[in-house]
Amino acid sequence: MNIRSEVGSLTYDLATLGANPWFKQDLLTEVKSEPNRALRLAKTAVLTGALKAGELGANVFYARVATRSYQRAGHEVVGMGYHTVVIKEDEKLVRKIYHRTHRWSTERLSLESARLLEAQESVLDEFPDSAIPQSVTIGEFPLDPTRHCLVAQQDYIKDGIPVDFLHPSDAARDFLEDSCAMYDRTGSIPDIVGLANVFDTPSGLKIIDTIPLSAENPRDFNALRHAFTILALHGFAPSEQHISE
Repeated sequence: MNIRSEVGSLTYDLATLGANPWFKQDLLTEVKSEPNRALRLAKTAVLTGALKAGELGANVFYARVATRSYQRAGHEVVGMGYHTVVIKEDEKLVRKIYHRTHRWSTERLSLESARLLEAQESVLDEFPDSAIPQSVTIGEFPLDPTRHCLVAQQDYIKDGIPVDFLHPSDAARDFLEDSCAMYDRTGSIPDIVGLANVFDTPSGLKIIDTIPLSAENPRDFNALRHAFTILALHGFAPSEQHISE
């Protein structure tokens, strides 16, 4: 196990999960339950430093740390997701770099690319006027062209404001209701837990993270529970939650 690499991954988590009130406690629990003592101590030291720095300052700091390699390589970073760094391609397009996939085998990259493309179809079908399609391919890892990773390309939405689902607009509330209905029908729901997955633009809501949360994917279970909490705050509840404890 490469402790330096593992701690480096935590930096990305602090910049994304640590900035998200829904996932912050999950991150704390994960670090405390790390079975490898040396790794647990190393992660705890980083996490303690982040908390001492203060939430806002720490989030900004770790976002800078997580993206500065891309900036040094000449890329303009315009966003971050849990698994992605978003860099500007030109005035119309962005590239989403799945930064944790650059060590994967070609076979694993191919399987995951196919899974993501299939998964987004449900969101594109349910929200054809709002969802911004993503192409997902195997491409060069921007920080090391000798490696390959998953890369998504998507239209650049530059005139929008991230939707706050704690205090949704009427349009966002309608979107939550439709999302709940989608889950009842399909067992999948748009990722309403991420902080900047849906934007309010002059032409209406735009979904830029088109990969839904699915009851069929165990990795989504915690996020799904948070999604149910968000829905419940506004009076919506799936008829069945589908996921097991």
